Amino acid sequence: MKKNVPKLQQFEEGPLDFQPTYKFDLNSDNYDSSGKKRKPAWCDRILWRVKPRPPPPEDIFEEGDDDAAKEKKKNLLEDLMEKYPLKVVQDSYTSSMEYGVSDHKPVIGMFRLELRKMYDIPLVRLHAEGDWSADLDAMVTYSPLQPFPSSAWDWIGLYKVYVSKEEIPVVGGDCVLCYYSSNLQCIVGISEPFKVSILTYIICFLCNSQLRPCGLPFYQHALSECSVLDAL
Repeated sequence: MKKNVPKLQQFEEGPLDFQPTYKFDLNSDNYDSSGKKRKPAWCDRILWRVKPRPPPPEDIFEEGDDDAAKEKKKNLLEDLMEKYPLKVVQDSYTSSMEYGVSDHKPVIGMFRLELRKMYDIPLVRLHAEGDWSADLDAMVTYSPLQPFPSSAWDWIGLYKVYVSKEEIPVVGGDCVLCYYSSNLQCIVGISEPFKVSILTYIICFLCNSQLRPCGLPFYQHALSECSVLDAL
């Protein structure tokens, strides 16, 4: 199918070294025993790609920038993008046969991302205010430490400091807040580690896809307000 669909040819996939994940009898490791006797198939797949780098955005320029300032910012952004690419390696690609609540078996892919440091000092200071739990509104304070091309598409994400491949969180743990710059396409500020209560943390883990707000008590902002830490 991938050969016949041009869009799919842009994606990569690890080797299918696991048995077909469909169709199983419920709560069983037996393939379809119904009258239809469906042929086992790899219906559940993980295709991935690194998005092509877009041209430099227009909103990096500020009111009052002359032509020389605009050219300097544009060249700096292009140099950064060329010098520090995103590298992705797929470490594993498998299925979990122990689950039986569906006629499909879940497929798991583990990826390693290499994000090279683009700045020696943070551009944004972040701090988690007060206690963080699912039943309370959470507050993030932040402030720019030096000028950079901010955007309304910048966002703040909540991340666990470390998660092993086998670990599913059942207790609260140390997390950090990261400020992602849409224009620079990198993290430009990281908070000090802080504790998150169990419920908030589990919701965060389950919702984690770039960790934009998804019912969690943290919010997206443009750089314009607030105050107050160090790290990167």
